Amino acid sequence: MDEVKVTTLSLSDATGEHTPLIRSSEVSKNNYRYRYNHHLPLSLKAAYALGHVFNDISAAMWFSYMLLFLQMVLGMSPALSGSMLLIGEL
Repeated sequence: MDEVKVTTLSLSDATGEHTPLIRSSEVSKNNYRYRYNHHLPLSLKAAYALGHVFNDISAAMWFSYMLLFLQMVLGMSPALSGSMLLIGEL
């Protein structure tokens, strides 16, 4: 399996002409690895990492707030409120 075959897809417009979306070609395995082995710059990797960290922090704050709300405001038992959050995560 040294070659990958890409099929042709086309889109018809109002005049009936077909515009190719993907051109048919045969790409060797090495060329495929070369074309799709993209390296992200360090600044973009750092931005993704910070976004991931801030997302996790906000989720942790939300779940902590939700547990306190369910227990103190609604008067649920800790086991029931924890079970509700666990079911929500599944």
